[in-house]
Amino acid sequence: MTIFFSVQDDGASIHTAKIIKAYKDQNGMKTMSWPPKSPDLNIIENLWAILKHNIRKEVNNIETIEDLKAVIVKCWDNIPLSYVRSLYTSMPRRCRMVSVLKGHRTKY
Repeated sequence: MTIFFSVQDDGASIHTAKIIKAYKDQNGMKTMSWPPKSPDLNIIENLWAILKHNIRKEVNNIETIEDLKAVIVKCWDNIPLSYVRSLYTSMPRRCRMVSVLKGHRTKY
């Protein structure tokens, strides 16, 4: 079975390094055209923010790397799927807003 997918990245230099480009080419990975520095079009940024916020609340419970791993998994698992879905369904609004604002930062 062949699976086709595209990678969405923001064009940061780490994503465009020769070794990364070679890896993508060797593995048939296509990169979507995406505006640079566009966190308002990247819903993972919202998820990272929640994850970091929740991990900070647990910082006193972290003494080892294993504790940190457990807290990260716990915090990630506690992000409601309904929130992830709401981020996903917000994409058309986000895209319209970025277009209206001609690429300038949005409320997202």
